Amino acid sequence: RYGRINQDQLTDILITDPNVHHQEISGLEKGIEYEFRVAGVNNVGPGQETIKYYLTPEGVPTDAPKNITWRFQTPDVVEIVYDAPPEHARNGQITKYEIQFWKGADPNQKKLRQTTEQKTVFANLDDNTEYKFSVRANTRKGYGPWSTQQSFRTDRNIVRAPLNVKAMATSDSGVQVWWEAVPLRSKVIGYEVFYSMTAVEDLDQWQRKTVGLTTSIDLVNLERHAQYSVAVAARTIDDTL
Repeated sequence: RYGRINQDQLTDILITDPNVHHQEISGLEKGIEYEFRVAGVNNVGPGQETIKYYLTPEGVPTDAPKNITWRFQTPDVVEIVYDAPPEHARNGQITKYEIQFWKGADPNQKKLRQTTEQKTVFANLDDNTEYKFSVRANTRKGYGPWSTQQSFRTDRNIVRAPLNVKAMATSDSGVQVWWEAVPLRSKVIGYEVFYSMTAVEDLDQWQRKTVGLTTSIDLVNLERHAQYSVAVAARTIDDTL
């Protein structure tokens, strides 16, 4: 019997010839620790098992991450999402991903980002600018090939974030936030207020409140005596941030 360590169900192999003392097993995944159990069988049934463990050798991935997509969290923040390479091409356990990201007009100034997540976020993008990116996966043996380059362009007239965002505690679990109104009132229909105890680039990990055409909000029921980061984005008539 054999299978991955800690796997509930093992694969059984019955050898009926008592003179055969070996068995070839194919199709094992690379970089996986397996357990092998061997026991003699007589008319009564199987005897005590001998157990051996084996870690299959790894290689670098032979294919790039798949199903790569992107979307704007706000007009100047982009989220890139991807799946691991196909299982047959991983050649081990994927330990991290590397993303290269650059302006289309400046390919010599590439940003490199490493992450264990199947998503990464780039912020502070320029308006009306083409950006390009590609992704590759890593095992303990090294990196695989880069994915095909993908590109997107930011909006020509990005509605920038409100200026002079300020916050003041109003109680041990409440904060008032205020900001300057964005001038493009014909295009702006409200604001999105983000707040988090951990200031990460990925705005999906922040809590948020949606308000109309106002320049302040009271955040209540926060963690008592905790420190929060706050950001504000304008919401436009086409329902984008």
